[in-house]
Amino acid sequence: MWYYRVTNGKGDRSMQDTGIHLDTARTRTLSTQARRRMKSFRSAESAGRTKAARSIAREIASDFLGGTTADEGARFGFWIPGLQELLNRGGIFELELLLMPDSVMPADLSHTEETELHLTRLRVPLEAVDELLVAHVHGVPSGTRSTMGALYWLQYQSHEGTNYIIRDPLAASMPFGIYAPGELYDIASMHTNRRDTDILRTYVREIHPDASLRAKDIGSTLEIHVGTATQDGTIAGLTRLYQGIAKKIRAALNENQDDPYRTLTNFEKAFVGYDTVELMPEVPQAERVFAGTGEFFRLTGEDPLPDTNDTEILTLTGGLSSKESYAAGLSPEGLVRGRRQNDLVVRVRRPNLAGWGYDVVLFGTAAINPSILETGRPDEFVELISTLHTMPDRPVQVALDSVLGHSDFQGALLLPRFDLDERPESVALKYRNSAFLKGTNMYGRDVNYANALPRAILYELYRRKNDFGVDAIRIDGGQDFVDDIDSETGLKLQDDAFLQEMAEYRQQIAGMERRLDINIEDGRPWPDDINWSYNSSYLCHVWERVLPDGDRVKQWGPLIFAHNVHGKFRWFHDKWDRFKDCFTSGEDWITGNSTHDNARYFYRMVPPRSSAQFNPRKARDSYYNSELGKTLHEVPGNALNNPALTALNTAFLPGSPMFFLQSTLESPWLFFRDIQDRYDIKVVADEAARFLSWYVSPELYRSKGFFTRMKALGFKTLSTLVAPDGAGLPGVWRSGGGIQRGFMDVLFALHERIKTDGMVAMYLFEPSETLGGYKNADALRTRIRRITVADGAHMKRLVRRLQERIDADPVETRRMENAVRKEFHIAELMYRDEPELHTDELEKLAVLRDLGREDPGTLSLLIADAARRDEYDPDAWAGNRTLRAACPPDLLEHNRLSVDTLRRVAADFMADAAEACVVTHHADRLNEQRIIFGLDCRAFRNKNPWIARNPGRDIRRDFFNRNIVANGARQIGGWSDTGDPVNANTVYYGWRTDPDSGDQYIFLANMEGRPLRRYSLRFLFPFTDAWTVILRSPGLDALPDTISRETVLSPFRAGDVLIAKRSGTAGLPG
Repeated sequence: MWYYRVTNGKGDRSMQDTGIHLDTARTRTLSTQARRRMKSFRSAESAGRTKAARSIAREIASDFLGGTTADEGARFGFWIPGLQELLNRGGIFELELLLMPDSVMPADLSHTEETELHLTRLRVPLEAVDELLVAHVHGVPSGTRSTMGALYWLQYQSHEGTNYIIRDPLAASMPFGIYAPGELYDIASMHTNRRDTDILRTYVREIHPDASLRAKDIGSTLEIHVGTATQDGTIAGLTRLYQGIAKKIRAALNENQDDPYRTLTNFEKAFVGYDTVELMPEVPQAERVFAGTGEFFRLTGEDPLPDTNDTEILTLTGGLSSKESYAAGLSPEGLVRGRRQNDLVVRVRRPNLAGWGYDVVLFGTAAINPSILETGRPDEFVELISTLHTMPDRPVQVALDSVLGHSDFQGALLLPRFDLDERPESVALKYRNSAFLKGTNMYGRDVNYANALPRAILYELYRRKNDFGVDAIRIDGGQDFVDDIDSETGLKLQDDAFLQEMAEYRQQIAGMERRLDINIEDGRPWPDDINWSYNSSYLCHVWERVLPDGDRVKQWGPLIFAHNVHGKFRWFHDKWDRFKDCFTSGEDWITGNSTHDNARYFYRMVPPRSSAQFNPRKARDSYYNSELGKTLHEVPGNALNNPALTALNTAFLPGSPMFFLQSTLESPWLFFRDIQDRYDIKVVADEAARFLSWYVSPELYRSKGFFTRMKALGFKTLSTLVAPDGAGLPGVWRSGGGIQRGFMDVLFALHERIKTDGMVAMYLFEPSETLGGYKNADALRTRIRRITVADGAHMKRLVRRLQERIDADPVETRRMENAVRKEFHIAELMYRDEPELHTDELEKLAVLRDLGREDPGTLSLLIADAARRDEYDPDAWAGNRTLRAACPPDLLEHNRLSVDTLRRVAADFMADAAEACVVTHHADRLNEQRIIFGLDCRAFRNKNPWIARNPGRDIRRDFFNRNIVANGARQIGGWSDTGDPVNANTVYYGWRTDPDSGDQYIFLANMEGRPLRRYSLRFLFPFTDAWTVILRSPGLDALPDTISRETVLSPFRAGDVLIAKRSGTAGLPG
């Protein structure tokens, strides 16, 4: 029979006091609906299954249904794969409700000090239908802006007697993080009396025949990371910033001032003039402590870092009572009398994780990351949207960054399966598959889009978040939505049907149906094709995503992806063809100067070698453009906030330009994460040295308030961490060159020796002068013989360890062996084209091929032997003498560096670096002239919206070209050669015509090169009349207001740009 357990909470709140009870009649109605939907789902064909699955996902989303007097109550619904099997085994599940003390709200809690709370605990049954569980419960308190709702999770006892905690991935609020219980939240209350309803209805691009509203195009966009945009690091802090800006603009408009931004500070001007604000992922993130119930909601007596798995941390979307209870069904009398227990005592803190946003676990995507909620209430997000929508100068749209194509490894803890014979903890996180997850990828885990119900649940997460009232959606990593692998080519096959569903999504809000502006980041055939950056069309979704009424999606263009790092030498010369593509076909592209990705990849991809040392025998992109700065830390700002590039993207090229806040303010940016796992040291080793070399000057490091933790550890100056101006980085540093490497330089050098699968393979067959470990085939045969015979104590120990390594992770071993064998095959095909040049390599490959056929076990040992050399090993790194020598003496214990100390250095660096990325810390270092120029460019675009559209094909009206200007260049070769781009300037120029007014605008920019002493316009523009200069970069202050073919620019520096106008010419030559 059904049973109900109530726990006496603080204040002796009894079952009668809570007023919580199960509505048996409505629960029966829910179960009838669930049975009908599951039957429809089971019997449907593939096309119908999607629709049926989506209706199920809507049903199982736990919701507060509203009501006070009538008390509509709360609906709970869950999907548990393999439910019937679990019941047959004797498993018991219960929904547990936890009631907070009335006076406690998340905003009252501390980030650092724990608060002990006494919670009232109640357990409520649900009814099972197939793999679904449903219940309708009255009296459950729901969360609102001013009240705390009931927390809930499920308790599962397996047939073995093991207890598991189960959490709801569809929860609307997670005030204590992903490992704590979710909160029942009144979503409808967030939209009551919202201030932007009229804007949502009227500020649209068009109204379609079916009365749906099409949001405006995303337009020019400012990408913001909430955690580093203000000192507070919260959505409420960002809202206050914009409310302060709005107050000043409103006052200026009331005074009829010509410039509504006149009273704004330079810092505030960097936030205005955009069509849209795009927030980096605001969803709950992977956490530092992923055992037990996490670090922000600890059960009394639970160690914050338990060494055992007494309480498993598995999560599903449901809960049930025992099999016998379900068999009995709901009794007409309702619930039996409950029994009292001790109250549940927990210690809680406000979450304070600092991360860049992409360590997502999918779980909880409908909620807001509690670490960026000042109040712990998701209403903060609605208030930010309303504030931006109601800005007094012009509405600002809001875009979300939707990340559903991959999951962090921790997703395996939160989206598991119980219908397995093996205990889940016996499988490494990256191999724990489930109905939601399958294989591994470069970010963590692939999503199982082949399963219809997880697809529908993920779509429900997508729907719930976007119904907050946003206007545009960026779909992250379209190429990561993998449905299958092609058996012949091995290439990934994307789930384009799901991407089509995401593109067709219609927002339901305030009685309106709105179609949002969708843009998809997708670089396919990346990562399967090494030449993806040029083989990608960047238009596959524009072509293939067919939307009603002729609508179309946008796609990330070729010049905004991560690899676009404008600091490489002669970047604009070498990328001219892509800029030309943007001019002719950029209307459907996201363009722009910078995103979070290329701001990070700047320090990862731009070589630290100065172009002043250019060697013609090396590729140009092996150097950074030294004309952008005398030292490394000057280069990123001058490259990513280049005025010429800003004007080109904003005021001349079609498309929707994006700008990353940190780049426009020329402040640091880092891939920072707040996760303490086995890879924390590795991540810092990979990031820190280059970040410090490119983004942090000695003066900034010395400044009060910066890098306080690192200084406290003994790293008093920047030079103790990295050598000056990148001199300690690989490719620049030379042993015996008189340069002392810093601690992070050495750590990075250790990281660079870690072998990838390809490097493991090359160790076995490449020449020893490159990456090979064996001089010739005889040396390889000798090693094989020693491993096979295992003579001597040392070899016996080594072979035993190699076999233990193989046995410890057989899945990883098989994966790596397959990858290595594939590398063998590719190399053999490549070397056969020139066998006389690769005799030794081919002989070694033949030995390896024969070994794999005759003795695969020994080949496994040989591969493991190659992989173990210079691998990521924190113990070995801590024992490295060079690293120890670079370490402050106070961090050494008996002249030894411990792994714990190394981990502490990594954690403190990440915390310091995250604080250094907060833009308010750099408000007194802003480039005022560039900020004002950027705002002027946005104002020009706002007055000329036709710029976003593709130009016509009449070259008299619309034209774009480059001019390679001899500036100390020398002639190379004959007439057909390209000349000398190394010692020349790259100038971009052209004109565009307003299709309505006929007004024409010319664009001229010196994109790169040494200053041109004199630059004449005579041979550049085929127009004889005068033009009025309407935009000029800070370097052209002396330029007259009117120019013509007779004008000579003197000097004309890299980054200088101008835009001039002549009226009503219809594009005809003067």
